[in-house]
Amino acid sequence: MLKLTNPFLVCVQRIWSSAPYIGTGLADFSRRYFFSFAIVAGVVVSAYDWALFRFDRVCKGQSDSITPGSYLNNTSGTSIFVQDADAARVCDESTCCQEVGFKWPPVPGIIETEDFEWMSEEQRDLARIYGWTSFALVISFVVLSFGSNIVMYIMSQFKGMYKPVGKDQHIDFSSVKDIDGYIPQIKGPYAYPLLACNIDDVDQSLIGWNDPGTSYDDYNMIFDVPYEGMKRSEKIEGSTRHYVRIKNHANFRESGDESDDTRPIFSIVKHWSPRSRVGTVS
Repeated sequence: MLKLTNPFLVCVQRIWSSAPYIGTGLADFSRRYFFSFAIVAGVVVSAYDWALFRFDRVCKGQSDSITPGSYLNNTSGTSIFVQDADAARVCDESTCCQEVGFKWPPVPGIIETEDFEWMSEEQRDLARIYGWTSFALVISFVVLSFGSNIVMYIMSQFKGMYKPVGKDQHIDFSSVKDIDGYIPQIKGPYAYPLLACNIDDVDQSLIGWNDPGTSYDDYNMIFDVPYEGMKRSEKIEGSTRHYVRIKNHANFRESGDESDDTRPIFSIVKHWSPRSRVGTVS
């Protein structure tokens, strides 16, 4: 029997050998939450980009002393007609009139004010449509993704919500032939897996494998890493398959060191057999 005395291997004592059955759960989660959220986030970001887009980086500034009228350009000799006395300023890296902060939803009526406008009428119409569409998508995403769960949680505080799936086949777990239990064990480059728990109280038929003529104690790591207060410290030699549980074996001896304050370092597995499975196996 291989002795596992490397301290690094002690870290795997609570690692199960069998991976959980996921099925379509991961794909369903991605489709319902991740991809839906990615689409909604893309629409929201696009709505902000459209509403805050810097078309010419020029904003209306404060009015100055220029009087509307016709002016002559002395350099070129051309005439310039001024219709509006309001000045214009160009955005720079440090300040820009289109930095409005976070406002939701990104529609002109919310992110623009009477004294602070930069959108054209065409941009304003499209931003209004795009902004309210993104708002509706966010609300729909929250309601469709989490609404049923929230309602179920609230209702569960007042009445039971569990509904069984399928029909009772009237077949007990212990009545199924060759069924395996969920026994913590580690598979590796060995002929048989290494057990990572105390199986004295477990039906040996639930282990899932059998090495004829050899006790399961030879493959159990609890005897390779002894600890204070362990239930049993001596191995049982030879086959134990004639007994339902190892604790029914004639050579089974408890150490007597176990107490309520004992903290085992290995997993704890319990099994309650029906009366027909107690004792020995014919």
